[in-house]
Amino acid sequence: MKVIKLLLLIGLMSIWHVSVAQEKESLAVQVKEVGDVVLEPTSSSSDDLYQVAWDLYKAGKYEEALKLINKLIVQDQTISAYYEVKCYILIGLKRNADIIATATKGIALDPENHSFYDIRGNTYYFDLKPELARSDYQRVLQLEKNNARYYNNYLKLLNEMRKDDELINVFTIFENNIKRGEEIAEARFVADVYFYGSLAFQRQKNNLRAIELLGKAIEKSPKAAMYYNNRGLIYQDMDKLLLAKKDLDEAIELDNTNPLYYENRYSILFDLKKYQDAQNDLLKVISLGNSDLDIYASLALTYDVLNNYAKAAEYYDLVLQKSPKQSMILGNYAYALFELNQIPKSIEMFERALALDPSEIDALVGLVVLYHLDGKEAKSKEIITVIKMKTTYPATKKLLDILEKGDYRFTPKFKLAWGKLLLL
Repeated sequence: MKVIKLLLLIGLMSIWHVSVAQEKESLAVQVKEVGDVVLEPTSSSSDDLYQVAWDLYKAGKYEEALKLINKLIVQDQTISAYYEVKCYILIGLKRNADIIATATKGIALDPENHSFYDIRGNTYYFDLKPELARSDYQRVLQLEKNNARYYNNYLKLLNEMRKDDELINVFTIFENNIKRGEEIAEARFVADVYFYGSLAFQRQKNNLRAIELLGKAIEKSPKAAMYYNNRGLIYQDMDKLLLAKKDLDEAIELDNTNPLYYENRYSILFDLKKYQDAQNDLLKVISLGNSDLDIYASLALTYDVLNNYAKAAEYYDLVLQKSPKQSMILGNYAYALFELNQIPKSIEMFERALALDPSEIDALVGLVVLYHLDGKEAKSKEIITVIKMKTTYPATKKLLDILEKGDYRFTPKFKLAWGKLLLL
């Protein structure tokens, strides 16, 4: 019986937020200074207006703050700091088009101020304009190479765009700065920078480098469950299953409400042949609200290998009701029905599987036996001929042994039935 291999999504993994909170924090220690630009009010009244606008912004009263900052801009349109604060107010109001327009004006006044490019790039990112965001992030790093949040934002975007060569180049700039002992601002983002670097190396099949970077991410942020999750999946890909399980255990210890971690650990436990534990993880996934068909298909397979064919058939049937054209599920269901002595229905499932994939050896082998058991010798021999003519497999008594060296398994009952056939 063919094993269903669960496809695991890596990548993904953590959610990046360039939030208003970040922008507030970057300004929290400043009142009359914004970025590297010192506010030079045109008069004491302008100074007072700015202070009131700033206090309103910090209090979350964005509309009132916007009216005052606009009044200052009308008085003097040459002070870039006004435009920067206006950008932050507009971020609070979620007015993306106005944020972009205001940041663009700020850039015209102060083209060396990396904050404007950062703000505009972040807004382009949220507006799903990745190339424009990418261009602004490139400019940000030309102006400021020692801010971990800037690297995080840029690498997050490149990861989503799958620009792995550029991602690695940008990460290398960051890593070289770290090695030189450069002081890195926004250090709380350093762990995520290592994380995104690991994703690019993992996709390029440099698993050892990816593991190294995930280890550094964990050193910086040891409570981040996703880092352990991703490293565990890489260990699984390297067939280091015990290390993989250890990391997934840690991920679940840190966050026991994320169904993804249980799903991923299920796959590792299945590979370790710890089928009962694997089944328990799938039931946990369902209890946490994940009712995807892939989960039910995997649960059916787990019941199958635990020889609970009635439960396996129940879940295979559930999957096929919602997604009837899955040849692998049809074949697995047919084998479970064979074990339950439901021969006509087993034949039906094998025939449906074969209609979807006429060269599927799993279904062909099944029909050879099932037609024979159903007294349809001519059809059984016809399928043997198909195996000889249309596949690379030999239609002999040793065929099951050959298949079991791959991703197939057969029960003693089926092997006995196959052995009784008069094959060459």
